[in-house]
Amino acid sequence: MLQAAETAGFGVLVTGDQNLQFQQNLEKRQIGVVVLCGVSTALEDLLPLVPDALKAIEAVRAGDVLLTFHFFDFHLCRLRCKTVFAF
Repeated sequence: MLQAAETAGFGVLVTGDQNLQFQQNLEKRQIGVVVLCGVSTALEDLLPLVPDALKAIEAVRAGDVLLTFHFFDFHLCRLRCKTVFAF
């Protein structure tokens, strides 16, 4: 998926996969990743993250992983993610 996105010219991948950074070596990628850290991947849990996700999309650089979450969900995301950049 990452290779296909890079080949197609995308600069950012937005995903709900909170384990992606542990499964892939993203530091050498030519694409940035924005992870939506919701309580679940249900649309109603992800929609409130959209405003911050838009900011993260503007800020992310190739090889970066930026996480978006609600403050009250921070402890859930922090347990799953090694690096936290909050928006």
